[in-house]
Amino acid sequence: MGLSSDKPSHAHLMTSYLGKAIQVMGVKVSPELVAGLSTPVVVFFCWRMAQKIHRSLHGA
Repeated sequence: MGLSSDKPSHAHLMTSYLGKAIQVMGVKVSPELVAGLSTPVVVFFCWRMAQKIHRSLHGA
C-alpha cells in the first residue's frame, strides 16, 4: 500500500479553510493554491516541534 490516497490530509484541509477565509475577505485566490503553498510550511513546523519534543525527552 502506497502513501497516495484520495483522502486529503488534515494539513491540507486546514490550509484549504485558510484559503476559503481569505477568499471571503475579498482576495481573489484559489483555496487549492493556498493549501498547496502553505502545506510545506505546516509540515516544516510539525517536524521542528517533533525535534524539540525528541530533544526534551532524550536530553540532547
